[in-house]
Amino acid sequence: MTCQIANVRLWQAVVVQAIADATTMGDHARKDREQARAWLMQPNGDLEEVCVNAALDPRTVRAEAARLIAEADMKPKRGKKVAQIIHYDGLSLTIAEWAERSGISANTLHQRVRNGWPVERMLTEHAQLSGRGQRKSGGGYLPTSVDRLGTGGGSSAQDCS
Repeated sequence: MTCQIANVRLWQAVVVQAIADATTMGDHARKDREQARAWLMQPNGDLEEVCVNAALDPRTVRAEAARLIAEADMKPKRGKKVAQIIHYDGLSLTIAEWAERSGISANTLHQRVRNGWPVERMLTEHAQLSGRGQRKSGGGYLPTSVDRLGTGGGSSAQDCS
């Protein structure tokens, strides 16, 4: 590789890094992001000089940088929760809306989604209470038929009644 080619690649790397800085999200990168965006988007002699040394057209660099910045700004931010939509029985609702509609807590529904429950079961089976009066976590559910519940004392307890 000749010295001239290496020099061009070095200046191209400067442009690539500026675009990476301009499109990096997160509070930790805010200052670098703002500086890189100003350098790329506002007319300045430094960008013009870097583009000449990188054998790039400054207008093309600005246009591509603007496109990539807009694309990065449209992506959901890390740490920001995006409401998950559940489709069932002809309705498309968020987990919070399904919780309100079904009477099952949103936390329980989130846990069921994470555990891979089928949608119908997730939205129709109510949580079963454990022996201490707390709801069971995980796969516990209340059967729909009361006679399937039993007394909890086994068959000998049923014989005594």
